[in-house]
Amino acid sequence: MENETREQRIKRLEQDGFLDPNCPTCKDEFYPWYKTHDGGSGPFAPSHKPLSSCKSGKRPHCTCDSCF
Repeated sequence: MENETREQRIKRLEQDGFLDPNCPTCKDEFYPWYKTHDGGSGPFAPSHKPLSSCKSGKRPHCTCDSCF
């Protein structure tokens, strides 16, 4: 979203399920990226939230062909 601070963006992504503050992968890969970058779609890594079309169990950071 436009004019969103880094902290606001992180909070929104948490509320939408794309980041989880208790997830080791999110802590290692995603939070550092979002704390140091403005804009963009995030790091090149599978999101915490799998897609609704996931074909592999809808687990966090899924790497199936649909999610990644």
